[in-house]
Amino acid sequence: MFGYITIINAGLIALSFKKNWKMIYRMVFSISWAIYFFWIQLAADTKFSWNWSLVFLSLCFLTFYITYMSFKIIRKELYNVGEIVVLLLNALM
Repeated sequence: MFGYITIINAGLIALSFKKNWKMIYRMVFSISWAIYFFWIQLAADTKFSWNWSLVFLSLCFLTFYITYMSFKIIRKELYNVGEIVVLLLNALM
């Protein structure tokens, strides 16, 4: 499931970067982290391997961090409060 989510995220993020659609980036960010937290809540009572979940959570963090920085560096956009909040939320999660 996490592999599928990662592939879908990569495609949607590439589309949002190519078309400069930040709303898609924000939606993918919100939905992905919601799915991960929902899964952790459901799996907290059972025995599962934290190793694979941490790999995919790290991959999710890196994907969103690299995308955020790409918008800033390649597109030369300025920082605003909403985008700084998204960056901090990504780091916090």
